[in-house]
Amino acid sequence: MKRIAESTGDIAFLTIRSDSDAISIARVEGGQPVTVPAIQIGVHRPLGVGAGSLALLMLLPDDEISRICHANAKRLFTYGRLSVPSLLKIVKHSQDMGYATHDSSLIPGLSGVGTVIRDSGGAPLAALSVTVLAESLPAARQQELISLLRTESRIIQNLVHQANLDISDLRGRV
Repeated sequence: MKRIAESTGDIAFLTIRSDSDAISIARVEGGQPVTVPAIQIGVHRPLGVGAGSLALLMLLPDDEISRICHANAKRLFTYGRLSVPSLLKIVKHSQDMGYATHDSSLIPGLSGVGTVIRDSGGAPLAALSVTVLAESLPAARQQELISLLRTESRIIQNLVHQANLDISDLRGRV
């Protein structure tokens, strides 16, 4: 994460899933310290809010995505008046792109990209993401960031595979 933050100058996050929520468990800032109240370490937020959280949500089956978004409907409104239809549209766009991406319509003033880290069985274990203080990210910048994130996620995945770590081993601990 330090390499990501230093090379981008932006904020790198590591995020995990907990049922219908996401929890950012680590954060590294690449530039000056920035307060991002919507994404705080250790705080539960609706799955899909934030690039790492979105990366974890977008890989689920469509019926589970819909169930989670509807279960979180009342909480979504506190994130820039986010609604279930708007979040589902963002999820679909990310699925079409092949990586999680959002502009400030998800979290006001922030844009980001994210990708998953898979366990030794191939299941999503966590997500790496970069959050940028900007209304949107140009396509070239998205590609630059997602390339870096994918490289770093592969490094972590190789370590996870060497340890033979499986998400089912962790169930009930988070």
